[in-house]
Amino acid sequence: MKPIPKNLLIHSAYAIRLGEPERWEAPPEIGRTKLSFLRFESYTTLRLSKTNEQVQLSGVLFYDCRNSRPKGYNFSHADKIEIDGVQYNIVGVQMQYDDKKLHHLEVELCL
Repeated sequence: MKPIPKNLLIHSAYAIRLGEPERWEAPPEIGRTKLSFLRFESYTTLRLSKTNEQVQLSGVLFYDCRNSRPKGYNFSHADKIEIDGVQYNIVGVQMQYDDKKLHHLEVELCL
């Protein structure tokens, strides 16, 4: 299967690494990584999480394993994704394979 064409990967974002929270405060930001050649599709839908909680998804971020940068980025559920100044929480990461190897990641996001 061919990689997702770069002319469709028109978005960029920041992956925000978060540290451990102190007491009642929000977790501190400990680093940012610029992600480029992505595709963000905004939509709203409800789904159940692994713990049977209803989660309202706000969109999905497509990360192509060949064309997106930085190459081989590892998404973590503890991180946030910032797109156009809006911060999203990572709800899930779906790995999509072609016949032989990992083709792209679909990162499910919620506000």
